[in-house]
Amino acid sequence: MTPARTPTMPSVQARQALRWSVAAAVAGVALALSGCGPVQAGAAAVVGDQSLSTSSLAEQTQEIQRVLGKPVDTADAKTTSGIVQQWVLQRIVATLAAAQGVAVTPAQVDDQISALEEQNGGTAEFDKVAATSGVAPSMVADVIQLNLQAAAVAQKLAPGTDEQAQNDALTAAVRNTGKELGVEVSPRFGTWDAAALQVGPRPTDLAVPPAGAATQSAASDPGAVEPPPPADVIPAP
Repeated sequence: MTPARTPTMPSVQARQALRWSVAAAVAGVALALSGCGPVQAGAAAVVGDQSLSTSSLAEQTQEIQRVLGKPVDTADAKTTSGIVQQWVLQRIVATLAAAQGVAVTPAQVDDQISALEEQNGGTAEFDKVAATSGVAPSMVADVIQLNLQAAAVAQKLAPGTDEQAQNDALTAAVRNTGKELGVEVSPRFGTWDAAALQVGPRPTDLAVPPAGAATQSAASDPGAVEPPPPADVIPAP
């Protein structure tokens, strides 16, 4: 059995591989993705007919906190919105890849993960790199697949061209796919910024009842329950 390598500082390559590269490829381009409308109950985000449940989001944030040695109930809004962002991009690019006949095999994903673990001194150290980058270790394979799919789609859409041309082609394809699918993010976790392909801050125009309104409503309807304010942090179960 080969002895584990001495843990090293997280490599630049590992961090780059773990960042959702589609956002970097099309950053600054206004994409016409829908970011408003009602979101399914219990869903943090919806893309087409697929949804990310708030319970799954909570599990991922807690996993990141555990790997980093932090209390599971102290994840901040940046962590949760980052996970939502990853998930949205994964759904859009997966749909686009299927439409283009692009397939990424589990072996390709495993090979890249193995290489990244080797570069970073083993699985445990690489898990820390992932968590520091806002990726739950259990979701690393999905993020790697996203990157591989995006690269393959870009090359297929603009074969034989330079990186900029491929990025432009990918941008147009993501635009069309996003428009067809529709993207909605629960205001509890932010707003979908179509131009930057990011989940931005929570909306500031959430309806806030005037002082005393909730009390009056409860008085007129004894069965009414005042909803809690949106949470910045997903509480531990």
